[in-house]
Amino acid sequence: MFAAIALASVVALAARAGLDTTPEHGPAAPPALLLGVSNDGGTRSLARIAPVSLRPLPGRRMRLGAPLEAWALSPGGSRLAAVSDRASVLHLVDVERMRTLGSVRTGARGSPAAVVWPRPGRLWIVLARPGCCALGSTTVVAVDPIAERVVARRRLAGGLVRVAASPDGPVLLLAPPAMIGPARLVTVDAAGAVEQLPLDGVSAGVMPTAVVPSVERVRTPALAVDSGRRRAYVLSSRPYAVEIDLRRRRVSDHRLVARASLLDRLRELLEPSAAASAQVGPVRRAAWIGEGRIALSGYDTDAVWRPHGAVEAERRPAGLHVIDTRDWSVRTLDERASAFVAAAGVLLTSGPGGRGLAAYSPDGRDTFHVLGDRHVEVVATAGSLAYVRTPPDPALQVVDLTRGRVVGTSAPGRATLLLERVPAGWE
Repeated sequence: MFAAIALASVVALAARAGLDTTPEHGPAAPPALLLGVSNDGGTRSLARIAPVSLRPLPGRRMRLGAPLEAWALSPGGSRLAAVSDRASVLHLVDVERMRTLGSVRTGARGSPAAVVWPRPGRLWIVLARPGCCALGSTTVVAVDPIAERVVARRRLAGGLVRVAASPDGPVLLLAPPAMIGPARLVTVDAAGAVEQLPLDGVSAGVMPTAVVPSVERVRTPALAVDSGRRRAYVLSSRPYAVEIDLRRRRVSDHRLVARASLLDRLRELLEPSAAASAQVGPVRRAAWIGEGRIALSGYDTDAVWRPHGAVEAERRPAGLHVIDTRDWSVRTLDERASAFVAAAGVLLTSGPGGRGLAAYSPDGRDTFHVLGDRHVEVVATAGSLAYVRTPPDPALQVVDLTRGRVVGTSAPGRATLLLERVPAGWE
């Protein structure tokens, strides 16, 4: 869907659609400045903005011809790589001087899902091309941003389910097109070489139901990556974790063991009952949060027939869990949570209805709760600040995660955070 990346004087938000980032927790300070998009008189510009009011600050801006659809900052944060216009062109921007450095025609089409830029001399663009039932093919373009040229272009048979970043490039979880079937883990290296690993026992994909074609059946596993140890983890609705050694290309399964008396609750949350005949499917998201731990949440969706004849989706939260990969034990932090964001050493959670914003430490301590019983959506985080929408209010509440309180509300006419989207783990 999530990390904030610090510059020397600017913090830019790397909230990329579909990209599951894997931040390591640690001390975080409020950002001095943010990058955002202002819209003055219909002119869209990249600008520096104040971190609480989100007002554009005086200084140089860069005009944008089209909305940015996916982006990433270079290591060190001095440059921005962004794609728009269905990813046919990659734009390279000097964010300190607010000027364009160059552009690269990618020769690829599709909906941009992520830009991954882990090293100065190489970045990757991941694109999804919808087909039947929203899953078609996936294209990965490897780019040399210094020489401003495409190194490789790879089209993969399979729909994109998840994408995560690693120091060696993107890690993709793919499903068969137009059906639910065996999932594959795919990596593309700096030269464009593709490695694919089948994941036995893990299903993914989208397909219409037989009775009501307008209702789609889904299987959406979670993906997390430990960048330091080069390990990927895939978690589905079964009480198992699939561990992939990205260096040795080895796959191993681990049964999850709930702590204390939570085993029955774990089975209920991660293994939906087969008697739920109207079930559409489980959706899970995960993030590597450091010290051998993975945060996991999501929901199960049922199709419910209403008295007036309409079919509506109804979600059942899967809870927020922390998995310790050292012994594969599971700690449940919040049984009612259906989403989370990892930021500044805490896990931010929400659930169905109005529950406000709750924060937990990874070891299970209830850290703080703000915004009462309001419905909330975390749209971004930067350093120790979280930006929270409380629909239908268009303003953002600014929450200081170290102090556990709301410190401001965005001003009318604010700029849009770069770029404001719901982070991975928040549905």
